[in-house]
Amino acid sequence: MSPYNFSESFEYEKGVPFLDGWRNISNSCKGDSDDFAWTRLVIVEGGGFRALWSLLTFKAVIWHVRSGANAQSGGLKALLGSHSTLWHRDHGWSDSTFTDWGTFPNDYNKRWPQVFPWVLFRVLWGATIGRFFG
Repeated sequence: MSPYNFSESFEYEKGVPFLDGWRNISNSCKGDSDDFAWTRLVIVEGGGFRALWSLLTFKAVIWHVRSGANAQSGGLKALLGSHSTLWHRDHGWSDSTFTDWGTFPNDYNKRWPQVFPWVLFRVLWGATIGRFFG
């Protein structure tokens, strides 16, 4: 599957916070923003190990951001944000809302980059225990 076919087929489906982990959804094309970011990176890089390598070498970064929709929701979600977006050195920015590659959306605020150990943990969790929640 190409990154563009995946983006066109993607359907947002709210995940269970933290418990679902990050899943490769290239077959179902249904998931939340972190599933979208991880899967798009896997597709672009040609596999899971290459995707992890691109994160380790900072060719790509998955950012935790606060979007305009988060800000309107109020409460803890508005303060912390709960949206993931992908930056790739060769392509730019992409996320589950703006699925085409492009520039960083104006109504997003970067919170923190998802560091490699955390990504690895979330991916392994999503591939094992998270399967029961997603």
